[in-house]
Amino acid sequence: MSYLLQNLKPLRNAMRERGWVVTCFDFVYKKQGYYVTVTDYVKGVSKPDRRALVALRFMKKSNLSESLSTWANVLRIYIADRSQFRNFFGIEDKSNYGDIVQQFSKQFGQIIPRDIVEVRNDQKKIILRQLDISDSQDLDKIYCIGVKRDGLKANGDPAERSPFNSQKTQFLRPKLYEWFHSDKNIILGIHSIK
Repeated sequence: MSYLLQNLKPLRNAMRERGWVVTCFDFVYKKQGYYVTVTDYVKGVSKPDRRALVALRFMKKSNLSESLSTWANVLRIYIADRSQFRNFFGIEDKSNYGDIVQQFSKQFGQIIPRDIVEVRNDQKKIILRQLDISDSQDLDKIYCIGVKRDGLKANGDPAERSPFNSQKTQFLRPKLYEWFHSDKNIILGIHSIK
C-alpha cells in the first residue's frame, strides 16, 4: 500500500542513522519557494499526538520569519488551523477543502527525499536555526568556547549531551565533533559573542 507521505519514515530513519535531529529540503508550491525542516521526536521531546512521526516547519524563502509548524506521519499532515494553512500557502477558500489538503499532501509527498541529500550552505543555516529553536537556545550561538563533561544524572549515571548539541557541533565544528562524538558525556559550549 502506498501512502502520500511514505518517504517521511525512511528519511527519519536516515536522520537517526546519522545522529541527526533536523534536516532540510526545498519545496515549491504555487510558485513560492519554501524551506522545509523535518525534526525527529527524540527522547525527552514530547509528541503533540501519539501518531506524530516528525515535526515539519515550512519557511518562506522570501521571508524566513513567515513559517508554519505542524506534524506529520506517512498518512497525512496535521492541519490545526485550516484558515492559517490556506493563508500561508495562498490557497483559495473553497468548499472542497479536503481535496485541497489531499492535493497539497500529494504534491508535497512527491518531493520528500527518502534519504538525506547533500545539504547546501543555505539549508545548513536553516537547520542550525531549527536546532536552536528546538533546543531553546539563542539563535546566535555559533562559537565553541569550551568542552566540558556534562556531570551526572540524579541516579549517578553520566548525563549525555542533547542530540541538538551533537548535530550543531557536527555542523559547526566537524573536527571537534569527530574527536569527541563517541563520548556522550562531553558537551561543547557553543555561545554567541556579543
